[in-house]
Amino acid sequence: MMPAFALALSNIIGVFYNPDHAKMKSVIQTWCIVFAAVGGGAMVCGTVQQFSFTLMGQKLTKRLRILLMQALLRQVCYDHQHHGHCSMLAVRHP
Repeated sequence: MMPAFALALSNIIGVFYNPDHAKMKSVIQTWCIVFAAVGGGAMVCGTVQQFSFTLMGQKLTKRLRILLMQALLRQVCYDHQHHGHCSMLAVRHP
């Protein structure tokens, strides 16, 4: 999106060197519409990007929590093979 902004802005600046004021005004209006369209596109793309990163972050967090819990239970169950059963983890001791 940034190259599109740079292209539009450089062309707007280049139009100011035109000696014909009527043509300058029409070309500037055209480039302002292009600039607004590029801005709208940037807003849509930014929203989609933010949503995608949020979704990926949620999935990654869920996956890491599941893997962490599996590793933790595997370690605890391995320790408790000699001292008791894994089901004893859920029992409340006084």
